[in-house]
Amino acid sequence: MLNKVQGVEAGSGHADLVQDLSDLSALGMANLPLFQAINLEEDKLNKAASEASDLSILLAKANGERREDSQPKITRDKAYTYLKQATDEIQEAGKYLFWKDAARKK
Repeated sequence: MLNKVQGVEAGSGHADLVQDLSDLSALGMANLPLFQAINLEEDKLNKAASEASDLSILLAKANGERREDSQPKITRDKAYTYLKQATDEIQEAGKYLFWKDAARKK
């Protein structure tokens, strides 16, 4: 049992936390007599399962806000692309201008 709990404990991040909560609830329900022997209420396991379900929906919504078609992301990506094109152009011009100067050619 301890190995199973330690296996659930591994990992990090929000998605892992939600999964861990769900796994612990399922583990508790599968071993309910053992947990009842130490006075753990079944309601807590049910609440953990319910919270895991609610949190997974909330996490999905939060991840959905970072979709590929969000306007701030599109603007950021365009700005990066234009900046990259400009710096590449300047770098190429510099290579042409300073082709004899080894120190500046880098």
